[in-house]
Amino acid sequence: LCAIARIKSCDMKENKYFAHESPTYGRAADMLTYFGYSYRGVGENIAHHGTVAKADVCIEIGPQQHGTLDARLFEESESLMRRYLELAEEWNRGELQKRAPIQVEVFTQLRDLGYPKAWAGAPIEAMIHPDLLGRDFCELKKGDKLFRTFDGKDIMYQGEADGRESVWPIFINEPAYYEKDIAMSLTVRTVEEW
Repeated sequence: LCAIARIKSCDMKENKYFAHESPTYGRAADMLTYFGYSYRGVGENIAHHGTVAKADVCIEIGPQQHGTLDARLFEESESLMRRYLELAEEWNRGELQKRAPIQVEVFTQLRDLGYPKAWAGAPIEAMIHPDLLGRDFCELKKGDKLFRTFDGKDIMYQGEADGRESVWPIFINEPAYYEKDIAMSLTVRTVEEW
C-alpha cells in the first residue's frame, strides 16, 4: 500500500496535479485494483507541505464532518499546526533528535466496521448509537452500546474474533464513508516511546 501511495505521489508530481482523480490511474479504488491490492473500502487523504521539513507529513484534522465548521476543532487544529511547525524547525536545527524520548499514543487501524444488514447489499438496519457519536479515539469495550436499530433496540459491541475486548473507533458516522458502508474504523491503541 505504501508503494502504491508513493506511485500516486510521483504521478501527481510528474503530471502536475493535486487531486484524488489521477489522469493515469483514475480514482483511488481504480488504482488499487490496477496494482492488485485487495480492499473492503477505500479512503484517500492527500496533503503536502514539503518546504517545512526534510520529510513530508500528513495531518488529518478530525473528527469533523465535511461542510461544517467547529470553532473548538479549528482552534485545536491551529494549535497543532503551530506546534508541528515548531517541531519541524527544531528537527531541522538538529535539536529534536537530542531530546529524551517521550510517550506517545499510537492508534493503528484494525478494521472497518459496516452498518448492520440482513445480507450484503440489503438496507442498513441500525444507526450509530447516540452514546458513541463524537467519541472518536475513545475506548469502546465489549458490552458497550454500538448501534441502535430503527425500532429502538441497542446492539452491543461483541469484541473481536482474536479475543480483543477493547478498540478505539475513529471516523464514527463519517458521511464520506456512508456510501462505502463504513460506520467507523476500529483501531488498536498502544503507547510508544518516540
